[in-house]
Amino acid sequence: MLNQLLTRSAQYAPNFGPGLANHLPMALIALARLGASDARLEAYFDAYTKQLSPLDASPGAIDPEFWQRELGQRQYYTAYRDYFAAQLAADGVDAVVRRHIHDLLPGIGGAAFHGVIRAEYALASGNPDEMACGLAYWASNAGKLADWPVPMAPPQSDDPFTLVSRLFAPEFALDPAGFMISAKMREAVRLPAFAEVVGWLEVGPATLQKLAAYAAECYVATGDFTVLHLVTSAHALRGLAGWIDDMDTAVRWYWQAYAAGVLASGISGPAPHVALPEKPDWAPIIAAGIAADDEHVIKLIDACREDDSAYGDGAHVLAARRVAQR
Repeated sequence: MLNQLLTRSAQYAPNFGPGLANHLPMALIALARLGASDARLEAYFDAYTKQLSPLDASPGAIDPEFWQRELGQRQYYTAYRDYFAAQLAADGVDAVVRRHIHDLLPGIGGAAFHGVIRAEYALASGNPDEMACGLAYWASNAGKLADWPVPMAPPQSDDPFTLVSRLFAPEFALDPAGFMISAKMREAVRLPAFAEVVGWLEVGPATLQKLAAYAAECYVATGDFTVLHLVTSAHALRGLAGWIDDMDTAVRWYWQAYAAGVLASGISGPAPHVALPEKPDWAPIIAAGIAADDEHVIKLIDACREDDSAYGDGAHVLAARRVAQR
């Protein structure tokens, strides 16, 4: 049933309303991983599609020799979908992802992280239609937030709490007005002080895990909607790691977007570390995820369960519990 619904969902535009991301395929995949029945998947599909629109044509096709030329241009989503469908059919998933991911990673923060999140869910699903759509959504939103400064500032710490704490200095203040996360992230990287932030992070083998755990702790403390996307994007990057040759550089691009996301959230200060549960009970949390109508609740619970299994840090259990009880 999931495969059938994902193929049907490919006919819909990737955004709707005032630029909101279409979460339908991501939510369906997350529901299936949580154990939702076929009837629940069908009901969710029928309810969600009522707000969606059909695909628009792109202004041109993607040239395979210069496929990077239209990166970050949302109007080329349909063209990128057709391009990736052809690439996947010809060369298979592994070759296609490895060939393209290096150029996609600088745009990891695009569309408030929804590009990388949808791509990772799509690749995990194994559905060829959704894989083309997921990669296309990432590509059409993969504009870099900013180039890295040369020379880069020396590393300050590998601890996200330490670095995030520095982001609450006056020179990082943003205008609190505005709705769209992606716009506020772009505003953040334009701050003169932000140029040094990219170099602050000392990157090592455990850095992504530390960023993921701190994002979960921050969500536990704040329940903030933008912080929620830090949790799910860290989960997405972990899911893509097997295709990334230079993980340190990938984490560096992610840190740039992560820090911009912290500033875009408008939270009032760094979140404290949380007391972790000894014996987490996932059963009621999973049940809440399956019953939820909010796509963000479904995705967060799914991402937290997977990251808790991978890392065992405990913070993800508490983040999932918080969103399940809201």
